[in-house]
Amino acid sequence: MTENVLEGQKPASNEPVLSVKNLKAGYGKVEIIKGVSFEVAAKEIRVILGGSGSGKSTILRNVLGLEIPWSGEIKVLGQNLSIGSPQAQKALSHLGVLFQGGALVTSLTVGQNVMLPLVLDGIEPKGAAEELARSRLAQVRMSQAWSLFPGELSGGMRKRASLARALVREPKLLFCDEPSAGLDPLTSRELDELLLELHESLGLSIVLVSHELDSIRTLAQKILYLQEGTVLFDGTLKDALESGPDRVRAFFERRTDPANALVPTPWETIT
Repeated sequence: MTENVLEGQKPASNEPVLSVKNLKAGYGKVEIIKGVSFEVAAKEIRVILGGSGSGKSTILRNVLGLEIPWSGEIKVLGQNLSIGSPQAQKALSHLGVLFQGGALVTSLTVGQNVMLPLVLDGIEPKGAAEELARSRLAQVRMSQAWSLFPGELSGGMRKRASLARALVREPKLLFCDEPSAGLDPLTSRELDELLLELHESLGLSIVLVSHELDSIRTLAQKILYLQEGTVLFDGTLKDALESGPDRVRAFFERRTDPANALVPTPWETIT
């Protein structure tokens, strides 16, 4: 079993697992995120929505430490990432990430892919690492695929193998970037149900970026809707559907509102 991320420095029980305050971020001289603030509570499923260029991926990249924020504060599991302390880095290393394309290493078997984060942590690929990897594969119903290579898997199987790898360090916070992308409706539904099952059984908090309305309605407890790098709506799915801004309701109703349409921006492809 992996060590508790914040052993000896546990956040208060009511402290959010993720806190973003007045985050500003961008690329080069182009500001993408313009003072965004939100929180994710323990065991909450939060979905981040917004059009192309709104900043969804930029927020994820900054929270995951792939980019350096221009300003603001990001706390993960009670640790301020901007400080750069060993505790902050440890918290960051224990986040789970399910990438859009799965990001499996094609030259490694499924079992080796799932063990990879533990091996990189210095844990021998036999013994504890293999035991934990096999247990995660069993949880996503992929035990039979241990010796297979990614090229031998269907799209849904690759997503589940990637999910097992994302969970192998026993994270409390799981990030999912468009998990249903490229899946047929039935497989997408099965993945949604699996995420709900793992959320309940493992006590996971989940941050999900998705455009799939069925998945959002199935999974979301709270949503964050971004527009041009700012927060247009932050609240429950119920409130978004019943009394949210017209643009948010238009998103769920699949209708176009020319008055609220976003002007395409030159940085859409990088956000």
